[in-house]
Amino acid sequence: MIKKILLGLLGILVILVVGFFAIGFIFPKLTTETRVTINKPRNTVWKYFTDQNTLKEWLPNVKSIEKISGEPMTAGSKFKMTFEEDGSEIVMTETMTEVKENEVFAFILENEVMKANDRITFIDKGDKTEVIETNTLEGGNIFWRSLFAIMKSGFEKNSAESYQRLKTNIEKLN
Repeated sequence: MIKKILLGLLGILVILVVGFFAIGFIFPKLTTETRVTINKPRNTVWKYFTDQNTLKEWLPNVKSIEKISGEPMTAGSKFKMTFEEDGSEIVMTETMTEVKENEVFAFILENEVMKANDRITFIDKGDKTEVIETNTLEGGNIFWRSLFAIMKSGFEKNSAESYQRLKTNIEKLN
């Protein structure tokens, strides 16, 4: 009787593990989109967004940014980005892929755990600006791909909160 129970539990465990890893095969990449309309002109939004001195005000987990190579605000430039999350440091390499003043800010952020392709567009709406972030995230292996797929709503929530802080901070400007 105990042997049947243990075999049943083992079978359930195997099914759960296989199911978890199957998620990473089914959803190898995770794409999210965040939109926010900021009640300031596009030039004002762009200047605040691209100012490294204000970055920590709306992305508080950024600990440091160090230039590795290239000219800032140009495609191909690289930076070492250090984030602090729940007391742990996460180090990533950011490679700028496209920068068009007042229009597009795009980069790849990666380390051994993940690769995120991020594109932020700034749409002029007269005295307002619509900011749209499109992020495609891929785990560094099947475990991370599966975990990220399960955590999609958490990524969306964090991004929405960050862009809401960006909106609030910019709208306070004179």
